[in-house]
Amino acid sequence: CSWTQGNNETNCQFIKKLVDEIQARGRSVGIYASHYMWLQILGAVDKCNIFTTIPIWYAHYDKVQNFDDWQTNKFGGWTVPTLKQYAGDSPVCGFKVDLSYY
Repeated sequence: CSWTQGNNETNCQFIKKLVDEIQARGRSVGIYASHYMWLQILGAVDKCNIFTTIPIWYAHYDKVQNFDDWQTNKFGGWTVPTLKQYAGDSPVCGFKVDLSYY
């Protein structure tokens, strides 16, 4: 199984099955996505608003360590994000890493 380009409802149900299975196994789960990803996979920022009880970790590479951008980048029905990935390929101790704010 995988997501299907252009079939937004099927994609939402696929993600729901993944989340349900993880939770059924007693594990914690969250969603990692960006505004752009949500649009591409689910068709609109206001689609598939069924995950708001689990954490959202969103990617917006603006190099700013705060959630001030969430109001213009929000999607999926979440009102408050849990984490933000604000920079990618940042040098730390000789390695390139992505940086997140929480």
